Amino acid sequence: MSKYGETAIHPVALVLTLAMALVMLRVRRDHAAIPLLVIACLVTPNQRIVVASLDFSMLRILVIFGWLRVLMRGETRDYRFQPLDGVLLAWQTMATIAYTFGPRGGMDAFVLRLGLTLDAAGTYFLFRVLLRDVRDVQRTVGVFSGLAFLMVGPMVIESLTGRNAFAALGGVAEHTIVRDGRLRCQASFSHPIMAGNFGASTAALIAAMWLGYPQQRHRQTAALLAAVAITLLSASSGPLMALVAACLGWGLWPYRRHLRVVRWVTVLSLTAIHFIREKPVWHLIGRLGRVTGGTGFHRYKLIDEFVNRFGEWWFLGAYTTSHWKIGATSKDVTNQYVIEGVRGGLPTLLSFVALLVVAFRSVGRCIETVLAIPGVPRREAQRAALLAWGLGVCLFVHSIAFIGVSYFGQLLNVFYLQLAMIPSLACAISRAAARSAAPAPAATASAGRPPRLAVGSPA
Repeated sequence: MSKYGETAIHPVALVLTLAMALVMLRVRRDHAAIPLLVIACLVTPNQRIVVASLDFSMLRILVIFGWLRVLMRGETRDYRFQPLDGVLLAWQTMATIAYTFGPRGGMDAFVLRLGLTLDAAGTYFLFRVLLRDVRDVQRTVGVFSGLAFLMVGPMVIESLTGRNAFAALGGVAEHTIVRDGRLRCQASFSHPIMAGNFGASTAALIAAMWLGYPQQRHRQTAALLAAVAITLLSASSGPLMALVAACLGWGLWPYRRHLRVVRWVTVLSLTAIHFIREKPVWHLIGRLGRVTGGTGFHRYKLIDEFVNRFGEWWFLGAYTTSHWKIGATSKDVTNQYVIEGVRGGLPTLLSFVALLVVAFRSVGRCIETVLAIPGVPRREAQRAALLAWGLGVCLFVHSIAFIGVSYFGQLLNVFYLQLAMIPSLACAISRAAARSAAPAPAATASAGRPPRLAVGSPA
């Protein structure tokens, strides 16, 4: 296992990264997501090159090449700013300021945050620029379907042999982690939970294609089963709950017009449980852990201490959590919401929550807008609405997963890419709505052609 601050690169990983970098420079714009996702799934996260104490992971190098491509080709011309873009910038700015000037502050902290900001904003805005229409987003979902096929094979082999083939590249252990007699497969991912959450979020996206393209259902069914298998082979309770969240999200599709009622009923129910029971509502996480396995009690105690020690972290974060009474793993902050507060204080936490809220709101507006555009063929509008809902379910999967883990490794880049797909889809739908509302030229009007959404095959 390599250490941060030290160059650790396998020749195969280096050659594959350089090859994907060249591919990213040469392929069509709508295929530019493929090289980054291939590296995310085939190269272990600890593969890096250190230059003047600056860490460049293989994914970070691909992001830099992606921006080189964008600038060389002038592909920023059609970029349109969206509210989610501003919230992401605010979140990263608050996190950088708090981490630099907070209890952990200093030049080293600033350099670390710059790297994390490059990963977040660099990946997010790269794909905001590259994904321009509905078909681009669909094709990216198609890439995730292919990656599900690509990853399930090594994980099945790992589950049968107890050995991780990706250990040959370094960065992951050779022998698979065992807990309660179950092998927790991870393939190239930084942890079994990261692999499992990748499978759950991918399943949420593939379901949109499964519903939207009945003629391709056999292929989408195979991809969906592969994504589910990845989740189950991780043998982790968090990804299992994320997969349940994906099922719940898609189960609400027929009731999408009543989501406001569903949200209020959920909030009021949890509030009532909180005040009726002797223990806080988040104690249910500990109870759930007894059913699904895992360290549910640790996660409950982490949230409980986080709330009770509000005065320690609210301003610019806390220096350490080692004195928190959360068991032997007191330094293991397995909650994305908690770690946002611990590292960046209340402003950073609120910015992160605002990011999720604005993203969900954007999904809702996409669905409302696309179904109301006059003249668009019903099948196209329905497919675009299903795609938007799939992105919302994917975001819901991540939101639930964040309760049980703080993301690290390549799954962060995957999350930023999936997040960027939401405003890109919103821009495409807004342009289609604007075209339908604008007066049509005489030639177009006489032809009687309906406005198009550029909805095609995800292949």
